[in-house]
Amino acid sequence: MKRILMFFVVVTLLMTGCAIKPDQAGSASKAMLGTREAIVGLAQGADQLCSQGVLDQSQCDEIAKIYADAKVTYDLAADAMVIAIESGDQEGSWETYQQYHARFLDLYLQLTDLAIRFGVLPVVEKGDN
Repeated sequence: MKRILMFFVVVTLLMTGCAIKPDQAGSASKAMLGTREAIVGLAQGADQLCSQGVLDQSQCDEIAKIYADAKVTYDLAADAMVIAIESGDQEGSWETYQQYHARFLDLYLQLTDLAIRFGVLPVVEKGDN
């Protein structure tokens, strides 16, 4: 079940970010913002578990590193999108945005994987209601 859900999330996000055209910038920015909010939520959940001593320091450090990288990559992707919109795609600015966006999604998937492995994000098993 979790693999099916992850598959649909990834496909939706990749389609939004990788096939973007200037007139789709609003949808892409909403998708990116939604992914950012998910990352922040996962990091906050992990931080609570770290504060409570549920996660060990190495797990907390691993999550913190990915979160920090995701914050920087989000900012770079957002800036690249603004430049692409303003430039009308001069000098491949949409490609630059797509590269940052793809990296941002990769960090999101890494963080989600860690959150599942470390118990930050509950896994829905077959038969759970």
